[in-house]
Amino acid sequence: MSGLAITSLVLAVAYALILGVLAIAALLNHDLLIAPVWTFILAGIAVALAVLAIVQIRSAEGTRAGLRVAYVALWVGLLPSLGYGAYYIGTYLAVVRVQAERFTAKWFDDIKEGKLKDAFLLTRSPKDRAGLASDPVEFHARCEVRDGDKKGVFTRFEENDLVRAIRQGGPAVKVNSLGIQDWNYKQHVYEVQQSVRIETPEGTYDIVLPLRGIKEKNRRQWQIIWPTDTRLKFTAMRPNALGLGVKLWQQNASGFAGDWIKRRQHGDLVGCYLLTMPPKARHQLGAIYYGRLVALALTLPMAGPASDMNMIVAHGIPPDKGFDAFLSGKKFVVCDVNKLQADPPELKNTVPGIIRNSFASPDRVGLMPSTNPARPEFGTGDNVVQMALDVDLGVRLPDATGVLKPKYHCAGVLKLESDGVPITPSSQPNWRVVEVEVIAASEPGQGPKGRPHMMQMPALPQSPTAEPPR
Repeated sequence: MSGLAITSLVLAVAYALILGVLAIAALLNHDLLIAPVWTFILAGIAVALAVLAIVQIRSAEGTRAGLRVAYVALWVGLLPSLGYGAYYIGTYLAVVRVQAERFTAKWFDDIKEGKLKDAFLLTRSPKDRAGLASDPVEFHARCEVRDGDKKGVFTRFEENDLVRAIRQGGPAVKVNSLGIQDWNYKQHVYEVQQSVRIETPEGTYDIVLPLRGIKEKNRRQWQIIWPTDTRLKFTAMRPNALGLGVKLWQQNASGFAGDWIKRRQHGDLVGCYLLTMPPKARHQLGAIYYGRLVALALTLPMAGPASDMNMIVAHGIPPDKGFDAFLSGKKFVVCDVNKLQADPPELKNTVPGIIRNSFASPDRVGLMPSTNPARPEFGTGDNVVQMALDVDLGVRLPDATGVLKPKYHCAGVLKLESDGVPITPSSQPNWRVVEVEVIAASEPGQGPKGRPHMMQMPALPQSPTAEPPR
């Protein structure tokens, strides 16, 4: 009797019994049959030994027995393997590929249609999803309220560059599945890595999108595993001319906003006001005003360091009627009290008014730009682009002795608008500041970690700035 034939039969029977026990256990637990990798190795060894035994016995010219045993071992090892292979492929096609790709297609459709809340909910676990969808108060508290220096998870989702590009591209965006890169199953949960190609008006991007499928109440619920503190895994990024232009414009807008904030810190309120006007009106009014300002400065007696921009403005002629409204902050500083996140809540009734009333005093209301990139929003048909930049606002008020002390820390958004120049990598937009929106307020002890709660006292210039802003 061939030793190889006996060994292969023992291994093949052991494999068949193990696979049978796993199948019965999966059936009783209403679970998927996923055999460990070592069982395939066991079956492979059994089949290989059976083939070697058959070859050895046939070449022995009748001197060795066990040919029938070798054939039995071959089929006992081969048939269960083929059956499980067909089952595995069927599971992959019916559950993993079909269900996962159908789910991701719906998720992308929600984003393209502007249903960002619906798309965001598909990134939450199935248990949380139902409660968040039915309870707006809970959704706001858990997904929109800021966590220290971090925005709410929903806000970070809708401000993501890829989500923005898909939403703004709308029907023009094409999403193609490149197949399942990897998948596994453990404890009733599918973990899937799906490769996707996204063609947007700004370029083509290949990403690996992680999904999770959980069986609940006799049906499988899927979830997009959206990264909260990390970035999506891009395997290829091919921005076109528009995409490159958007990136450059984001940097350009951040530079413009930083310059505007510096002007305000140095007390150049007129220059800041002119930068809120359209470019053509800005240059016309700026030339007239700064001409009058220089003439006035030559006729006024200089009073040393105290003769700064504010003193000359006090003696001069305001640029136009809108300047007073700008200084009062009534139209320029906006705040939706119903959406303002305040800690404690009582600040909703006080902080917006304080910021408006003190906006003309940079030493009382300071601005500091965030390190987050500017967020573009495209207009409809007129090439106007809006950029939103995160800013920190520090509010200081006088104490009993009249000394300014930190009082409130606020988060806001500085909004810019372009002049309608089409976006290209070589185009240079002329920006104007539209408004400052206050979105969150807290007391100094509640400010974000790692960031100063209040702005430092700005250094005012020793002499007025005579050059109009460009």
